[in-house]
Amino acid sequence: MLQHAAGCAICSPTAPCGARNRLGVILGRIVVGAITGSGGSLAMVFTQLGCVAVAGAVVAWFAVETKGRTLEELNS
Repeated sequence: MLQHAAGCAICSPTAPCGARNRLGVILGRIVVGAITGSGGSLAMVFTQLGCVAVAGAVVAWFAVETKGRTLEELNS
C-alpha cells in the first residue's frame, strides 16, 4: 500500500483547484489570442471573459455546500 507524506500534492484537496487554475491561465491566453487574431476588439475579449466569470458565479451560487458534511449526508 502506498503511503504519502502529509501535505503531499497527491493527497491535498487543493491540488485539483491548482490544476484548474493553471488550465485557466493557459486557456485564457489562447482565447485572448484567438479573439484578437480573428479581428475582435479588446472590448470583445473583456466581454467574453466577463461572461465566463458570470457563469462561474452562477454555478457557485447554486452549488451544494459540502463543508463539514460526510459523503453519506450528501447522498441522502
